[in-house]
Amino acid sequence: MDRIRIKSCLLAALLALPLSCSIKEDRSGCPCLLTVDLSRTLDAGITPPSWWDKGLCIVLFKEHTPFCSDKFKLSDAPPEVDYRVEKGDVGVTGILGLDAGALSGNEIRYREGSQSDRLYVSSRVVPCHGEVARTALEMYKQFSNIEITGLDSFDYRMEVTAGCDGLDMLSREALEGSFRFILTCDEEGICRFRMPRQDRDDLKILLWRADGQLDNAIPLGAYLTQIGYDWNAPSLSDVSVHVDFVTASLSITVEDWTQEIEFPYTL
Repeated sequence: MDRIRIKSCLLAALLALPLSCSIKEDRSGCPCLLTVDLSRTLDAGITPPSWWDKGLCIVLFKEHTPFCSDKFKLSDAPPEVDYRVEKGDVGVTGILGLDAGALSGNEIRYREGSQSDRLYVSSRVVPCHGEVARTALEMYKQFSNIEITGLDSFDYRMEVTAGCDGLDMLSREALEGSFRFILTCDEEGICRFRMPRQDRDDLKILLWRADGQLDNAIPLGAYLTQIGYDWNAPSLSDVSVHVDFVTASLSITVEDWTQEIEFPYTL
């Protein structure tokens, strides 16, 4: 049993039940032994060790309300974890990479001024109606790395805005809210940022003049929608954008896509 840590996560009502359930007794009130398999997440070929910098968080939910949580470092994580839970449907989530995001209930939110974490989430509802149940964590990428070139030669204050600022951990769906992040270029002249999952196409790059006036807005979200970018994919793809002020156009390359598509925009 040294490979498995059994943890009791019963709700308060369960504590009043008898300590044992014999074969002759009605077993409907006995707990279910829920096994959460971490082996796929522990596999270094699938999960880079850097994902574990902030640890793996496991949260169990009953009717969208968290009732049990665990956190593991890579060196301490067992291949499996067992929980004794009240019978019924149990939401099981695994979270890797949470840092700037604020966790509350079943929501992860990013305050204005923060880009997305390198966030990976596993979530599913597990039927725990019998004496034993089993599930496995399978991590999905909940952010898009976006790189933009061509903006470094202009004296703009650049800002990213969008209409979703968080994630529902159980459904892995975007949450409506104000996402704002100041964009800067690195020494290579590339603007890099991490975008959380969205459910709309209002992602924009705002270009502000030194006097505080808005000079232009690049409707990047609308362009991504036109080329079929899928914000509902289980794992989000990365995006590269090149802005050409001479031709007043931009090209977009999506991870694993072999083509570039150009769009005009108004100066």
